Amino acid sequence: MKLLQIDSSILSNNSVSRQLTRDIAAQWVTSHPGTTVEYLDLALDTPTHLSAESLGFRMPAGTSNLSDVQKRENAVSEALVS
Repeated sequence: MKLLQIDSSILSNNSVSRQLTRDIAAQWVTSHPGTTVEYLDLALDTPTHLSAESLGFRMPAGTSNLSDVQKRENAVSEALVS
């Protein structure tokens, strides 16, 4: 069984919601041995808002090379989808 634990608070160790997700995940694993917890921190791996560059609208005509921004967006998007 897999459990996806997602945190998004920017308050780090001062976040009550982060403490709650830690406690809930720990309780779940205790009552469901063999559970694999996958962790996603949206405060660290933050997807950006859609922009013309991230969507590829600022690429010169006839090129298919991705900019650094597009490469980063693709990497973050792929990690979130996975």
